[in-house]
Amino acid sequence: IGGDRRTLQSYQDETDLDQTAVGTLTSVLGNARVNTVRVARTWEHWWHGNECFRAQGQLSGREGFKFGDEARGNQALCPPQLNYTSFRAQASTEAQGPWDSNYQIEDDYSWFVPGKRGDHELKFGARYNYTGLKRVSQINTNGMFSFNTDLPFDPANPRTYPERLTIRLGTYNQFIKNHTYEAYAQDKWKMGGRTTLSLGVRYDLEIIPLDETDNPLFPANHKNYPVDKNNFAPRIGITHALNDAAKSVIRGGYGIFYNRTILGAVDDTIEFPKYTSSAVVNFPNDNVDPGPTAGRFPTDSFLVNGPFLNRTLLNQTYPPGVLLRNAGVVIFDSPGRQQPFAHQVTAGYGRELGGSIAVLADYIHMHNKDMFLSRNLNPMVRANTSRTGAITRVDAFGVLGERYNERVWVMENTAESKYDALNFSLEKRYSNHWAGRISYSLSKSRGTGENQADRNTYQYLTDLNLNEWYGPSLVDHRHNLKMNGRVEIPKTGGVTLSGGLGYLSGAPFSIYDSSIDANQNGELTDPVPPGIYSGGALNAMQNLKYNGGRNGAIGPDSFQVNLRAGWRGRVRENQAIELFLDIFNITNRVNFDNPIMANSDRRLPSTFLVLTNLAGGGGFPRQAQLGFRYTF
Repeated sequence: IGGDRRTLQSYQDETDLDQTAVGTLTSVLGNARVNTVRVARTWEHWWHGNECFRAQGQLSGREGFKFGDEARGNQALCPPQLNYTSFRAQASTEAQGPWDSNYQIEDDYSWFVPGKRGDHELKFGARYNYTGLKRVSQINTNGMFSFNTDLPFDPANPRTYPERLTIRLGTYNQFIKNHTYEAYAQDKWKMGGRTTLSLGVRYDLEIIPLDETDNPLFPANHKNYPVDKNNFAPRIGITHALNDAAKSVIRGGYGIFYNRTILGAVDDTIEFPKYTSSAVVNFPNDNVDPGPTAGRFPTDSFLVNGPFLNRTLLNQTYPPGVLLRNAGVVIFDSPGRQQPFAHQVTAGYGRELGGSIAVLADYIHMHNKDMFLSRNLNPMVRANTSRTGAITRVDAFGVLGERYNERVWVMENTAESKYDALNFSLEKRYSNHWAGRISYSLSKSRGTGENQADRNTYQYLTDLNLNEWYGPSLVDHRHNLKMNGRVEIPKTGGVTLSGGLGYLSGAPFSIYDSSIDANQNGELTDPVPPGIYSGGALNAMQNLKYNGGRNGAIGPDSFQVNLRAGWRGRVRENQAIELFLDIFNITNRVNFDNPIMANSDRRLPSTFLVLTNLAGGGGFPRQAQLGFRYTF
């Protein structure tokens, strides 16, 4: 069993292709002016598939489909996934991928103007981007049966029956595009010999055409998609040397920075509209069937026969290819959607010690505003605090005007986050055969905003409970230490040794208990009370302190040491041979990511707090590679 409880039956794979073409024309326009024009084209395509899906290839083997043509496959031909409490059996539900094409053209103009109460380095520029994104998804068209047990299916034992079926009706195949326009102007003004002032302004305009026809939040006479046009971003920075030799420098700055809207987040409003032929539906719709957990046979028509999909009944209920009212989750765009932005303030000090050593210290504060956090317009009320309690859905905000079967999310700019950091570094430039650098960052990040597709599951009716949603950010690694160095060994004819050490403290995550709906809002994500928690399974975290609230636990830290030994010998004046040996993670320490969300659920003791995923880029066991390079 691997990460996310996958088995050899239910694993997924990925194919990926990225291509970039760039053309640049730089023109020198006299002694003080330079203009650069750049055009670029980027293609990206990846596909997540699985063994069953790939086996449908034209060669009738494991070859899969021709890369870029996977959408011809049919995930519905694969057996439904069996989602047990500690593992997933049968085929993966994953079958999706985008075709992403981006065109870019930009022009940057630089002009040096001396003797105007100091020297000025002026820069002006503009950029246009066009992105087209085709998205195809067959995720879950084979269906997924969820169980409250790990026991194999026994027709005579009601506890082994599934308690819910989740399935996608048909293939999602859509296209979304966006246009972005950017312009900036900047003056780097050197005033005298000690002070440099940087002044600039930037403008960002993002246009993402969306069909808002069926969106009840847009007035009937104004169904135009939102365009945020007020994105002016001033910036200022100053550097001042405390003496003529410039051995001590203070610096500071302030600026506004606008973020791009991720198409993969806005795309949800297209994938989960009011009317669709590719809805994701649940049986039962509102809740799990309470029968199997209580030792009774399920009563839902799609569960009474056990984990066997009744495709005939499904097609009768939802005719394939027909545009129908979405019986699953619906996601709406907001008329007031804006681009998220951040205020950033920096202050720093640098000091040169001797001829080759420098000490730097900087403080950074960022306040991210207008971050996306979706609100449920069709919130739930559960009859009691049990996971199987009856659900009632309410048009709590009075904006829907008709019945919806599931959650109705609206993308809104209601979240924010703050980040503070102190960065220190000590650097020795190369001299006397060696160089080195030590850097350390002490940081803190917290707020209500994380990712652009986040949904507020702490909401109760019209109360968003943002004070409860507020917590440490998922990327809040409090301590970050890096050390690296390089030494050239004298009298060895070019032998060098270099290495690096990195330590990163753990990141926050939430522990919850899906057997309890404490606030009776229909969402089974309520955090556990503060306390000390331990998992009982192999490789589970022990004696973990939980501070309560969202992201109240700190996950595992990471530590890694890498080493390189190399030799460079000259063959001729402009030719050389290089040999090198790299050893990664020389201490062979296993570095894990935080437990996946399913493993943070106290209801499931077999996987509770179990670490399954190695940290990307630094969690792998000790590795070595030997390299050879000939330069000319």
